[in-house]
Amino acid sequence: MLPQRECFQNQLVWISSELEKDSTVVNTNPRVSLLMECHKLMAYDMSKDHKPDLEIERERILNAGGFIVVGRVNGTLNLSRAIGDAELKQNKKLPAEQQIVTSNPDIRTVELCDDDEFFVLACDGIWDCMSSQQLVDYVREQLNTETKLSVICGRVFHSCLAPNTNGGEGCDNMTMILVQFKKPIESGPSAEQPPPSSHQAMKELNSCDCKDEAQKE
Repeated sequence: MLPQRECFQNQLVWISSELEKDSTVVNTNPRVSLLMECHKLMAYDMSKDHKPDLEIERERILNAGGFIVVGRVNGTLNLSRAIGDAELKQNKKLPAEQQIVTSNPDIRTVELCDDDEFFVLACDGIWDCMSSQQLVDYVREQLNTETKLSVICGRVFHSCLAPNTNGGEGCDNMTMILVQFKKPIESGPSAEQPPPSSHQAMKELNSCDCKDEAQKE
């Protein structure tokens, strides 16, 4: 079932060539945040973090022969799903989705409102420093004065970056994709000025012919 929300208008497919139809978010470990104006500018999480302390993740890790130390898989990786990390996928008795670390994704389909403003896809290097709502508020404030989305992403990185390497937060890799939803630009005759009917066009053509004849005389 789709997440229960108000003001469903259109469906949008994330990672698709037909953006006006269905929207599917495929997520392995980044968190996805979506600003919802119809939800009073509240961030709407479209995924959850795949961390080793989640019950379903912990169960898979232990069943596959792994262990968790200080919130890290086998004492190294702080995520429980990833595309790489092949050394944690070596149990030949288990399928890929049951390995200590798996790339098996969560798939969710979410309908978007016309008033939604932007979509953020980011890795844990961002989310360890900012909550979804903090990032949504920051991006929305930046959009008031900045139109170049890459500049806003850079400012987010700078805001999250640790002043030194003594601490844990702000020292991780940071990746972020910001997608702004823009209203389509209407082309052609506006709704207020509909195109002339064939009857009207014929009258205008006849009028032009009469003027031409008058000028010849």
